[in-house]
Amino acid sequence: MEKDSLSRADQQYECVAEIGEGAYGKVFK
Repeated sequence: MEKDSLSRADQQYECVAEIGEGAYGKVFK
């Protein structure tokens, strides 16, 4: 469960970081 959740979150946050490397880019990268 954790691995699957992390994989999905990683993909979502990666896209967000590309679109706007602001708060999300610093927090999740």
